[in-house]
Amino acid sequence: SYAVAPLELLAALRTSTSREVIYSAEQHSLLLARTGYSGFRLYARTIDQVAELHRVLREQGIETIAKVQDIERIRLLDQALTRLFWLVAIVGIVGGIAALIASLYAAVERKKRDISMMRLMGLSRFDVSRFPVYQSTVIAAFAAIIAISGFYSLAAVINNVFAAGLQFGNGICQLSVNTLIQTFLVTTMTAICSSLFAAWRTTLIEPAEAIRVE
Repeated sequence: SYAVAPLELLAALRTSTSREVIYSAEQHSLLLARTGYSGFRLYARTIDQVAELHRVLREQGIETIAKVQDIERIRLLDQALTRLFWLVAIVGIVGGIAALIASLYAAVERKKRDISMMRLMGLSRFDVSRFPVYQSTVIAAFAAIIAISGFYSLAAVINNVFAAGLQFGNGICQLSVNTLIQTFLVTTMTAICSSLFAAWRTTLIEPAEAIRVE
């Protein structure tokens, strides 16, 4: 009425209720089977995708731990700072356009006699209208170069300050080359559009005005 078994066998059978146990013919003993990973770390491309990945994994029955609430607070802060940045940027852009228009128009008024002399020498309206456009393009190009140089100088300082908390080759303040090229082109096109009013003003200057001044 009693069965006698080794203590090691009983322990192995007890373990088999929670873990898979296999018999090894080479060792003539019971061994624990290889188990899969009990956990894994999944990386998202951006923090905006973490909440969606967390939801999809939970729907599949995979328990996950993600700081969704912390990420949501960071996203809200980022959105608020982005709106503030664009507000300041729009005010600066509008102010810069207005200042450039006023400066170019005032330059045309100051050089009215010289422009009329060029008209008297045979230049057409289209020829003299290009001078404000060229001037605004040169101003915008130099301003963009100075701004980009200032950004790289400031970015180097910021990345150096926070270098201890960053991995090698990473930076907290950086812009892609495509963004810099697009910024340069937008700045130049904005300056050209701002010069159109001054260019139109040059077409109204008649050659006879130089004669009147003389």
